[in-house]
Amino acid sequence: MTEDMLGASATTFLVLLFAHSALHKLADFPAFTGYVADYELLPPYLVTWVSRLAVVAELTIVAGLVLPATVAWASYFAGALLALYGIAIAINLLRGRLSVECGCGAITQPLSWSLLARNTLLIAITVLSSGVRGPIGLPGVAAAVAAGLIFWITYIAADQVLANFGRTPNRPGRLSEAARKQEGR
Repeated sequence: MTEDMLGASATTFLVLLFAHSALHKLADFPAFTGYVADYELLPPYLVTWVSRLAVVAELTIVAGLVLPATVAWASYFAGALLALYGIAIAINLLRGRLSVECGCGAITQPLSWSLLARNTLLIAITVLSSGVRGPIGLPGVAAAVAAGLIFWITYIAADQVLANFGRTPNRPGRLSEAARKQEGR
C-alpha cells in the first residue's frame, strides 16, 4: 500500500509537470520552436514538426497518467521522453553551448549540468509512478493528490532557484536569443 501511495503521488506530480510543460509550449509555440532550433540538432525543416511532436507526446503522457490502465505505459513513455530531452541537453553542454535556452517550461533557463541532474531525478520519479499496482481508495487518492501537488510546488520553487542562478551578474550572456526576446531584452 505504501508503494502505491508513493507511486500515486509521483503520478500526480508527473501529470502536473507534463501538463504545465505542454501548456507553456502551446501558449507560445513560436518561441518554443525557436528553443528547439537553438539546440542545433535538427535540420531547419524538421524543427516545427519535432516541436509539435514534443507537445503531442507530453499531452499523451498526461492522458495516459490519468487513466489507471495506462499509468505504467505512460510512466515509461515519460521517462523515455525525459531521457531524450536529457540527451539533447548533454550534447549541447558537451559542445560548450551554454547560452541555449532549455525551453522546458515557463521559467527561462540556460542549459546547465544541474538541468541534466534534474532530468535524471525526474526519470527516477517516472519509475516510482510506474510502480502503482493496486487501488488506494478515495482517501488514498486525496492524500496522493495533495502530496503530488506539494511536491510539484516545491519543484517549481527549486526550478526558479536554478533559473535565478543562471541569471546572476557573474554569468553574462547565458540566455539564448529566443529567451532574450521573450524577456524583452
